[in-house]
Amino acid sequence: MELSILSASTKSRTAYDLINKFLDFKAYSREYQMVHRALTEFYSKDPSAKAADLNIIAGILMTTIQNPKHKERFKNYLAEIVEADASVPNVSEFVLAAKRVELAGKVAVSMANRDGNEDKLIKEYMEIQQATSLDTMLNDDVVIIDSSNIHQLMDEYLANEGGFQLYPKILNDRLKGRLAGGHHVIVFAVPEMGKTAFAVTVAAGFCIQGKRGLYIGNEDKNDDIYFRIVACLSGMTYDEVLKDSAKAIAIAMERGLAGLTFLGMAPGNVAMVERYADKFDPEYIITDQMINFNEKGDGLNQILGKASKGLRTLAKARGLLGVSLCQGADSAAGKSILEQGDVYMSNTEVPANCDLLIGIGANRDQLDRNERTLSLCKNKVSGDHSPINVRIIPQLSRYTGLS
Repeated sequence: MELSILSASTKSRTAYDLINKFLDFKAYSREYQMVHRALTEFYSKDPSAKAADLNIIAGILMTTIQNPKHKERFKNYLAEIVEADASVPNVSEFVLAAKRVELAGKVAVSMANRDGNEDKLIKEYMEIQQATSLDTMLNDDVVIIDSSNIHQLMDEYLANEGGFQLYPKILNDRLKGRLAGGHHVIVFAVPEMGKTAFAVTVAAGFCIQGKRGLYIGNEDKNDDIYFRIVACLSGMTYDEVLKDSAKAIAIAMERGLAGLTFLGMAPGNVAMVERYADKFDPEYIITDQMINFNEKGDGLNQILGKASKGLRTLAKARGLLGVSLCQGADSAAGKSILEQGDVYMSNTEVPANCDLLIGIGANRDQLDRNERTLSLCKNKVSGDHSPINVRIIPQLSRYTGLS
């Protein structure tokens, strides 16, 4: 069966995405896992590819295999993939059948090892046995709220403080501490206004809170961003970090740096972010920035719309917090207080795809004083739209409240 799975994955990217979403590649042979990784690398590097080139896949594999006998075995394995029977139009039914076989194997192994997961796996197996299609499985994500559970829901909602503090603290106070997983925050500003410094401040804050997350960088040089995160977390300036990087790293680690994984993409897309979310299971994802994503669309308006919608859907479906950066339009230049219409190329689509829209603005006097104004252009989190004046400490890439 695994040959047919790989055959469908090579013939269609859509089939690959579906297979990658539902099937656990670790449940299959070593050969399968290596070809699967090569396919993932291929599709990640060529977001526009609708199918995989097996010659390239073979090339990727051969660079990682040294033993001539193993190379010959993989050549034969790839030939078997080409010859395998795989119906791409019926891939949903095929994946459902493969998932049943996969779970049956896991149940058998768990029972033999008595690892304590038997009950959970048996329940999953029984559920998938009753499923008539993948759509049935997807419907399990639907949350139903009615009068029977409204009192419990309301009590939990009022008691919940959200779970995420969005630094600087003055901003979190304005949000009444209610920012939570499932929310999508979009931050916009014109170039050189401090978007990345804001993202670094937010990331450092989440580290301190013990959160586990991803920072997607496709704008600036990768090591520059990571350096800035270390500086912000440690409270040591760039020069101080250069003089004693071991001390800076030690302080940053003590304050939670290990919970942050940085992913440099060039330029990446939402599908890639989803795959890494599968791998790392983050509590939050910071995207710096959406406009660089390689999404399909006629013009930047559609591209930004697809990127912002995809990231919001990802946040809601997985219950994680999304923080995404976007450019500001020319109309935002030189202004302290920004509006939805100041979002670059998308003054309706992008704001529609977030729960909190923050514009970073400043006039000439503010720039001279390293001050900024945060405009809460859209705020479904607490409903407070009043602007917030803050200060940037450039040497730390850190936002603070005005003292």
